[in-house]
Amino acid sequence: MVIAGKDIDELKSKTENISKIHVKFLKQMGMIVNTAKTEVVIFKKKGHRTQETFKIDDTDVKTTETMKVLGILFQTDLKWKKHVENVLAKVRPKLSMLRKLRRNLDLNEYLKVATAQLYSILYYGSVVWLNNTLERNLWTKMKSIHYRILRVGIRDYKQRVSKNTIDKACKRATPEMWSKYASGSLVIKITRDRSPLNLYTGLMENFYTEPRRPNHGRYFDNSRGKIGKHRLQNRMDFMSELGPWLADPNIENDQIRRLLKNRLNFDFN
Repeated sequence: MVIAGKDIDELKSKTENISKIHVKFLKQMGMIVNTAKTEVVIFKKKGHRTQETFKIDDTDVKTTETMKVLGILFQTDLKWKKHVENVLAKVRPKLSMLRKLRRNLDLNEYLKVATAQLYSILYYGSVVWLNNTLERNLWTKMKSIHYRILRVGIRDYKQRVSKNTIDKACKRATPEMWSKYASGSLVIKITRDRSPLNLYTGLMENFYTEPRRPNHGRYFDNSRGKIGKHRLQNRMDFMSELGPWLADPNIENDQIRRLLKNRLNFDFN
């Protein structure tokens, strides 16, 4: 559940009242609420350092600074530092293992294994967190691990080969490329696979940058404004080019994705 409140007292009251209804419904359906696994996070732009206690099913549940939802770590300050660090901590040991396997694999075999074992972790859920809201130092870390993976593939352990040469040899999307591709694929799903065009139009109309601080992501009430850097349209400077492809009924979704990859230089030419 996601519950909003103007202050902590309103937030507690609404959360506890809604939880009572929710728990009662689950019990009537023969299910049990495991309060030991119940987490509460207070999302606030500047963070919420004071720990609060909420009453859930007559049990006191204390707030935490992070919450894992489908493998993605959400922080109370709406940043992604802990999630990125968690991802990198999972990738590094596997990279060490693949470095040993590289002795018995050719480049194409290595890249297939690396894609399955490393990039599947590195870019998991990227449409949510790998975008303009990510801090610069986290982008640097993501790019660094990306090229570490590929340098093992071409056996460039002393880092003498240029990144451009590595890209052409390995043909794997950089974090920046994949971020834009993931956002573009999301637009395709919204407009063509799952929902009508008016949903896409609504997203584009309601998500806009705050005029006073166009380079900063800001969170607003629905009636006043929306997320700045996290705005779907702001993730891709070529969104206007994507529009005609989406509107053309003769272009299949897979073809749009190929066009999108070429636009993002996935061909590395």
